[in-house]
Amino acid sequence: MNLVLISQLNYTAKNVQHNNRKILDVYKKNANNAVELVIFSSFAISGYLRKPPVPINDFFKKCSEVLEELARYTQSYNVPIIIGSATKKQNKIFNSIFLLQKEKVLLLAESDLENNKIHEFTFNEEKIKLCIFNTDLENDLIEEGGGSSDILLLMDSRPYTKGKKSSVEKFYHDSKKIIYVNQVGGNGEYVFSGGSFIAFKKSVNLLRNWQEENKLIDLKKTGQFYVRGNENYIGDIYQALMLSLHDYVVKNNFDKVILGLSGGIDSALVATIACDALGSAKVRSFMLPSEYTSAESIQDAQEFASRVNISHKVLSISTIFDSVKEGLKEIFVGYCSDVAEENIQARIRGMILMAISNKFGSMLLATGNKSEMSVGYATIYGDMCGGFAPIKDIYKTEVYELAKWRNDNITENSLCYEVNVIPKNIIDKPPSAELRHNQIDQSTLPDYNILDSILKMLLDEKETSESILKEGYDIGTVNYIIKLIKQAEYKRLQSSLGPKL
Repeated sequence: MNLVLISQLNYTAKNVQHNNRKILDVYKKNANNAVELVIFSSFAISGYLRKPPVPINDFFKKCSEVLEELARYTQSYNVPIIIGSATKKQNKIFNSIFLLQKEKVLLLAESDLENNKIHEFTFNEEKIKLCIFNTDLENDLIEEGGGSSDILLLMDSRPYTKGKKSSVEKFYHDSKKIIYVNQVGGNGEYVFSGGSFIAFKKSVNLLRNWQEENKLIDLKKTGQFYVRGNENYIGDIYQALMLSLHDYVVKNNFDKVILGLSGGIDSALVATIACDALGSAKVRSFMLPSEYTSAESIQDAQEFASRVNISHKVLSISTIFDSVKEGLKEIFVGYCSDVAEENIQARIRGMILMAISNKFGSMLLATGNKSEMSVGYATIYGDMCGGFAPIKDIYKTEVYELAKWRNDNITENSLCYEVNVIPKNIIDKPPSAELRHNQIDQSTLPDYNILDSILKMLLDEKETSESILKEGYDIGTVNYIIKLIKQAEYKRLQSSLGPKL
């Protein structure tokens, strides 16, 4: 086998006909180029699914019909296809890989999403070992390696995870050809990075990350391979956020987004990501000040909006806030002003932003980060309002990293061509919800460097409090954070969907 076409496309979950059109377009354009095999990714036909769609109707029947249609084209063009689709058994989703050749549909292998799968088959007198990746537990596949096979075909269905480098590169020392196929694009809370490749020894022929691409590669010409460069960790996270936001908005049939711009770093970063992903003309921002909003924040928000060239309006909530407090005066009599009054402001803002979203058909973006969401430093039905929360899986310290990185870089695929978009004052000033006089986040929470370090150990690394204390952290701080996490669970269960990184 010489010429192989790898297709790395952005599919839409549950939209079988849309996916089929994209697949056929690529196939027909390339089937006459002496190509011997076309390989599409896992879940290409169905789009990425973790459970059956609701309503299910005849969804899986449609997937089968598309497989049969594609198989008929392999007879007409005489070019086989390897492709994946979701299948269902006993109400459980399986990741199934098919070989389509001469009008026939052959199931090569299927695997539930909790396990990986290995299957060997022969194609054009070459032995191929098919490895289906569904989980990060790859070592079973790595250790079994290529065996007596001529080609390793790695079909990856795992969403992008920040900071984790796929161990498929452990195969590089092998003398066999490796074909690695991944999809690209956002599907709900999951986002796929692309980066498909064909590798030989320690060199690769790589498709781009974060973009659709099709590449015809001659397996016999080693001059087509090159040394893979280093990956950009923070840049990849930013690209994942961009692509996830873009696809969630577009695939849910929205054209524009709105958000509340507070003059703080979280909303500025979310707005920047939106401008990069959708273009500044499709982003509208609103500053909703109360008596506790500083003049500095109003000025910072305006300065930022000017830099990224987005629509920006200031709508005071003071009159509405006073009216609500007056209406509650009899019920609240005898009680001092506290967090209830603070949260009224956030809920007024949420109400206004949702009304604007409803009136103009624009999706509202929530701007909360993972640190705040984890410990409940957010107002349910207030600043938690929104159809999508782009940075809900990004810690506060990472928010600062991303903001600084974006100020120095224009990302590939960006529709906003400016650097230094987030004013230095927004990055440098102490973060505050500004729901009372002289409020700063660290009046209620530990320093974000400490908070995030403990949260990462608790949430990401699943460490116990005992092991965290051995790292030298204060017992009172650790117990306080654990308490806040438990108290905030009911909020997190009702939070907006966002990319799971």
